[in-house]
Amino acid sequence: MSTRFIQKREATMEVILKVGLELFANHGFHPTTIRMIAEKAGISLGLLYNYYKSKEEVLQAIFRKTLQEIQTGFTTFNQPEQKTTLKAFIRQYFRSVKLNRDFWKLYYSLQLSSVTALLIKQDLDTFSNTIQSMLEACLAEEEIPFPSLEAKLMLAFLDGLTTQFFLQEKYPVDDLVNLLLMKYQH
Repeated sequence: MSTRFIQKREATMEVILKVGLELFANHGFHPTTIRMIAEKAGISLGLLYNYYKSKEEVLQAIFRKTLQEIQTGFTTFNQPEQKTTLKAFIRQYFRSVKLNRDFWKLYYSLQLSSVTALLIKQDLDTFSNTIQSMLEACLAEEEIPFPSLEAKLMLAFLDGLTTQFFLQEKYPVDDLVNLLLMKYQH
């Protein structure tokens, strides 16, 4: 295959995933059809099927790609020569939410949909466990008692903040993050 063909193929796949994410996040997984994705992407239905056999495959590809990007963002703030900090973790969490708004909306809606979640259960579990472990490490580094339980509590709080951020147009998420961080200062 020529380099040009490979680049065109990758660009088409990128458009399909971008459009799929937008439609799934804004309309829901079940109401979104593969035809809607093809139309919005500006490609024929047949061409879309050359890349993905179903909307479930589109969802899985979106999830895996975005998870990888988000996990890269979380790991780059914590290089081996740097100390893991709770402040850096929480700031990166909300930076990710803001930069990947459609993905996070989709992530939360999938967690509430047992049928859809089964399609990507392993990906959901891997992502949740990774975030939990990273947060536990930050809390342990800060010498917070019971880091495992504290991480669960904090993740519940972060989930609530994120949900309100999505539901309210002018939600003061940055102010609340700063208030949360003040509570953990020694």
